[in-house]
Order: sequence, then structure tokens, then C-alpha cells
Amino acid sequence: MTNTLPPHHRYFQAKQGRWWSPFQLEITDPEGLRTSSLRWKEKQTLRLLDSFCRQNRLPTFSTLMDYTSRGQHNEVFHITQLSFGGITLFRSLETIHLKEDGYTFDVSGKQGYFPFLWWRSPWKGHGFVDKEDDAATYFLPWQGLELVQHTQMTPEGLVIRQETPFSKAALCLRPRS
Repeated sequence: MTNTLPPHHRYFQAKQGRWWSPFQLEITDPEGLRTSSLRWKEKQTLRLLDSFCRQNRLPTFSTLMDYTSRGQHNEVFHITQLSFGGITLFRSLETIHLKEDGYTFDVSGKQGYFPFLWWRSPWKGHGFVDKEDDAATYFLPWQGLELVQHTQMTPEGLVIRQETPFSKAALCLRPRS
């Protein structure tokens, strides 16, 4: 039976469930980070994560995608979490709003950082799904900057590349069993 849902519905429906991956971060422009608008603490956190990743001590990136409960209403609930050594460093609670054109979406959410995960800052982003419904591009605000995220479904899992003006991250999400 052919799936007649629009591409963005098919994309998010296929990601239903819990996913996880080791998280690899690299600072690509140390001078750009140094002169960026990030606060000192945020810069130090990125430098620390970069150092851990260079030592192959990788944080865990995990997500929960819930298309089933609200997809028919053009909404998808999503949780993103970054943990290290069992401690949650970052958590974002998100709603993805699927637009009528079948490809684009808006994202709104609240994100919190260790140790104040309960104090969540609101944010809004947007993106689009490609015509084959196996890849997406997101434009997300992060600490006053734009983070561009590219996703691509592969036989190994959902490959994610994230880029800021001074860093890049890579991971391959796999379903959590």
C-alpha cells in the first residue's frame, strides 16, 4: 500500500520512537569562538566538550520522536537530550508544526542547561524536508547564533551534521532497543 502522506509527515513518522548516538563535536574556528557573542561559560563548555571528544570520551545524544499522538494534527512532539557520564547537560522539549505545503515546518521549544534544566528558555526555528522524504534541513537558534542541522536517513541510521560559525558536530542516530 502506498503512503499518501505529504513528505514531511512521512519523514517524521519514520523517526517515531527513541534514538541515540555518541556525539562528536569539533571546534573548527577557535578564533571565531573566542570572538563570538557567547558568554565565557558557554565558550568554556564548548571547549570542554571538544576536548572530551578529542580524547574519545563522547557524550550521548538521545531523542524521543512522537509523531503518533499528534501527527494527524500536523504536530510532532520531540525531546532532545545531551548527556555525559549519566548527567544530562542539555535538554530541549520541542513541538514541530508541519505546514500545509507538505515540506516545510516550524519548530518551537524550550531548552535548559545543566545544572538548571528546569529553567528553560523558549526558542523558535524552522526547516524543510526534501522531496524524497529522507533528509531535512533545520535552522535553529542556539545561544544567539544560528545552528544549521542537516539530517539524512541511511542504512546505518539517521546521520546528523550540525554547524555553527565556529564548530561542527556529527552523529548517527540509531533506534534505541
